[in-house]
Amino acid sequence: ALPMLLPHLAEGWEVWLDDATRPGEQQAVTAWAERYGVAVEEICQGKHLYRITPRPVQRSRVDASDVAVTLLTGQRPGQVEATLGALRAHAPGLLESAHVTVLHNGAVSDPVTAEVLDRHDDVIDLRHTHRGLAPIGEATSYLAEAAQKSGREYWLQLQDDWQASTACNGWLDDARRVLRERPDVHQVRLRHVGDQVLTWHMVTRRPIAWRPAGGGVALTADAHLTLNPTLSRTSDIGRVWPALGEPDAQRRAHRAGLRVVAQLTPGVFGHADGGDSLRNRVGSPG
Repeated sequence: ALPMLLPHLAEGWEVWLDDATRPGEQQAVTAWAERYGVAVEEICQGKHLYRITPRPVQRSRVDASDVAVTLLTGQRPGQVEATLGALRAHAPGLLESAHVTVLHNGAVSDPVTAEVLDRHDDVIDLRHTHRGLAPIGEATSYLAEAAQKSGREYWLQLQDDWQASTACNGWLDDARRVLRERPDVHQVRLRHVGDQVLTWHMVTRRPIAWRPAGGGVALTADAHLTLNPTLSRTSDIGRVWPALGEPDAQRRAHRAGLRVVAQLTPGVFGHADGGDSLRNRVGSPG
């Protein structure tokens, strides 16, 4: 396809190829890169997309000096390497300017993850090691407290199986603007809208009805709190955390009146769980 299209493409063209996980698509893109020198970017959404451009996409630098980033990791070094690498590539400057706290869960039997974190030590401000496997509630409560103490206005929460992959610059500004202009919104979900999510509220059990929030960047709904990649205000942390786990945090947020959630469109993070989730060992939702 690409050899036929190339003579007809305008300056600054992009070609998007769907179903990028299939062998045929992967072989085609490899051939295009070798033959025509094109740049290839993978978007981790659905069956994945390849974004083909004549030269590498230049990313705007991100100022996250008002953001506390927390990362929960452990027992899957390949995924945390990919998560940190993707953030550096898709949001240059974010980790460098934010206050970054990492909790290494199950560290006693996981020296390889420690080596990965050592390689990214230049962007990690606070690193906590839990020798055993802390339950998700305990681990997230620790990270929430660290974000609260950071003195930053916003909290960007991550787990090591979510990778940033988006064609949109300015997504962090969009998420901050939602929280700044909509005091009723307490959390902005940063996962891709194409990711499968629950259609019902985990506290009330009612259907979730998303509606446009204005500005073309977000949807809002009366929805439950989630531990997937989100941006929230650090001033709200004490109303939810510490909590025993995700269900307890959802109930606490609901009782505190923190009920309106926004979904950034099209989103930033794709789920990259390679089948080695800690769910069964620490009660994590993945």
